[in-house]
Amino acid sequence: MADELNDSINLYSDVDLSFDPMITSTLDISTFSSAEKKMKFTPIKCPTKVLNESYGVNENSRPSPMASLNSCDFSNLNDISINSSLPLCQRSFFELLMDLELPHEIAEAYKSRKIETLYEWQDECLSDKRLLDGENFILSLPTSAGKTLVAEILMLRETLVLKRNCIMIVPFVAIVQELVLSLSKFEHNFDICVEEYARKKGRIPPIKRRNGQCSIYICTIEKANVLINSLIDPASRLSSNIGLVIVDELHMLGDGFRGAHLEMCLTKLLRKINPQIVGMSATLSNLPELQRFLGDAHVFTTEFRPIELKQLFKVGSSLCSVETEKEEVDLGSKRNPEDPDGIFLLLNPILNERSIIIFCSSKEYCQNTCRLITRNIHQKVKEENKERREQIIDELKREGDNRIDPILEKGILAGIAYHHSDLTAEERLHVEAAFKEGVIRVICSTSTLAAGVNLPCRRVIIRTPYVGRARLTKGKYLQMIGRAGRAGLDRRGESIVMLKEAERIWFMEMVKGPMEACNSSLEDAYLLEAFYLDLIALKVCQSIEDLGDTMLNSTLYGIQKKDDVFFQLNAILDRLREKEMITVKNSSQLLPTLKGSATFNANLNPSTALDVNDALTKNLDRGIVFFSCFHLIFIVIPLDVQLNFSARIRWDVFLEQLLALSEGEQALLKSMGITKSDIGRQVGKDYQPDKKSEKLRVYIALMLHQLWNEKTLWDVSKMFDVSRGWIQNMLQEIFIHAGAIMRFAEKIPSLWPLKILLPEFLRKLTSCSCQELVSLMAIDYVKQSRAQLLYNQGFKTVQSIAETEPGFLVKALNGHLNHYQAERIINSAQGIIRDRIAENEEELELLGVAI
Repeated sequence: MADELNDSINLYSDVDLSFDPMITSTLDISTFSSAEKKMKFTPIKCPTKVLNESYGVNENSRPSPMASLNSCDFSNLNDISINSSLPLCQRSFFELLMDLELPHEIAEAYKSRKIETLYEWQDECLSDKRLLDGENFILSLPTSAGKTLVAEILMLRETLVLKRNCIMIVPFVAIVQELVLSLSKFEHNFDICVEEYARKKGRIPPIKRRNGQCSIYICTIEKANVLINSLIDPASRLSSNIGLVIVDELHMLGDGFRGAHLEMCLTKLLRKINPQIVGMSATLSNLPELQRFLGDAHVFTTEFRPIELKQLFKVGSSLCSVETEKEEVDLGSKRNPEDPDGIFLLLNPILNERSIIIFCSSKEYCQNTCRLITRNIHQKVKEENKERREQIIDELKREGDNRIDPILEKGILAGIAYHHSDLTAEERLHVEAAFKEGVIRVICSTSTLAAGVNLPCRRVIIRTPYVGRARLTKGKYLQMIGRAGRAGLDRRGESIVMLKEAERIWFMEMVKGPMEACNSSLEDAYLLEAFYLDLIALKVCQSIEDLGDTMLNSTLYGIQKKDDVFFQLNAILDRLREKEMITVKNSSQLLPTLKGSATFNANLNPSTALDVNDALTKNLDRGIVFFSCFHLIFIVIPLDVQLNFSARIRWDVFLEQLLALSEGEQALLKSMGITKSDIGRQVGKDYQPDKKSEKLRVYIALMLHQLWNEKTLWDVSKMFDVSRGWIQNMLQEIFIHAGAIMRFAEKIPSLWPLKILLPEFLRKLTSCSCQELVSLMAIDYVKQSRAQLLYNQGFKTVQSIAETEPGFLVKALNGHLNHYQAERIINSAQGIIRDRIAENEEELELLGVAI
């Protein structure tokens, strides 16, 4: 055994995986007793041939289990290889699809994605007669168990065999985009539509498809609520054709505002359409309550995970097993002075050939960690993929006015990057794509990456057991460590939590304690007002009795807090009547008023709608100032807007920009109580206005006015001292709010000017001075610089991009685009063409033209 161990170590004797000399090796084998050596490094036989074939892995190119070990890799402690009892399905994937009556071409499409065999649990689940007969289910599964594949197959069966539309609800925009790209590969071959509903994407109401063509709507929670309202509106003809709704991360029901909206969505579906609902989630402690909420749903659960996960925690110089709490490795006392926590020791063993995600408690901590690793990483690691890394830097600079954050630039050149919301969407996409390629080896990220885009890695390191200032919960912990281990690429995954001695006890109590319960977030009166109005406007509930029955029997809130429902019911209805949102006819029938219908149409909360109506009326009474677009920008700034965390109003910049406005615009601000002298008095002071302050909205309008005047994102970010990612997100919020204002104005006659002005204003806000590039910039991930590059290479129309192949597009742009980005761009172009044709057909049908 000792000879085998030494042989495996010597295989890597000529490879320098170390950081600077100040850092010691992570594993001193001499510290182990002979018994420990035997126990910890005993090779385990496993069915690698079956697994490799199922993932398309070339067995000859894979090193043996022992050859993969090296003297620095402490992760080989205990059970080093794939679970020898990995439950792979004996039935072929092709046979399963035939049993589901899906065309055999589906199997070929999945084969191109290296999927030819299912796990036993997937086969068992997809063979369950109750599931196939349309009964509701909850799939309670660990992260990475393979639930997305099951969801895809169910949706393909629903659209291709049963000829009904599907909705899939996911928590983040990045997941929506990833699923749309994945499913779009079936779109053209099988005549289905995969439609994206996130932020400003997705038409309301959805486009009516013809010739029996079905749609799969992939939505964020917020957008799903708007979509579902439009589908079950009494005037809609689409609702009866929703057959299946899949909810990813069902535990998000307990996530505050978004959880409340998810609960609203599901309740409305259950009461009005009653489609099949399949919820997917990690293990929860109150599954019986969720079962009842989803109409006595069945539960399918498994602890299966395709890749073994070794859970460890570090306290001082000890690396301990989470399972036994015993020390497994003494990391030694020597440290690099820049790294007192010893994070290099956790990166060192595998950095040369594996990927790592480091979760940090804050955005600042992410950047500091990225900077620290970049400075100290060994030169040999920096030299890897040098040309490709330089190419990524060039791409980022081209999209960023020839500028890039210096921490990110130095990091990428060394194979390190950070990832959080202060980066632009394009920057995050570059980082994610480079990580998937293996060009970036380490990502330092906030916790949002744990539930966002799918970026599996070999090792997850959690730098502190906190998310912001809050202690890490078990659900969030399992979500983070679930990123460790990549099926088909790694034989195992590892997670390491870095703790202080004082944190050890509560951390272990959290890990070994029960999962958190999923509690309703629908108790807030502010949210209940909007929900009641939706139910009344959609005619789901037309009397107080209907409302009581719905709240008690069709909401998680009613199941968990029955007494509160009775207490709040009449109080909420009274508030809606006071706000003139509803009226009562014949002493019992509940109806929306004109204002209530407008509020529902705009998907606004009743309280917000009143404030919006007052603000819009005041602005129209003052008269719209047309000297520039500044007044219209101000009008569409959300009333509850906030600067990003830690940002503050720069009063000197505020004054400078105010003085640059026209006399008419300054007079407008004066009528609002915002004058030059007032702002001048704040210069040099630390005063910050309250939320909903008109000063804050004017400040942000001045910021966006600079973008209108063709200042770059970098220039505006520097001038106003806010992050580029925040500006980009703010623009998205403005589009959403402007859309709400337009829909509100459609129902309120006195607001008719805004209904006319805003569409053209928003179109111009997204375009640029180069009119020939405007249509190209409608494509996802195509900003002005990339649009110009495409135009110069002969791609002058959206159609020309939609008709090309990813490989050709990458080659045509001389490598200024990677394959993953090319796929996203082409898929977006194809969606634009598809929807434009369908919209034209709709218009012709309204004119009485036969299609």
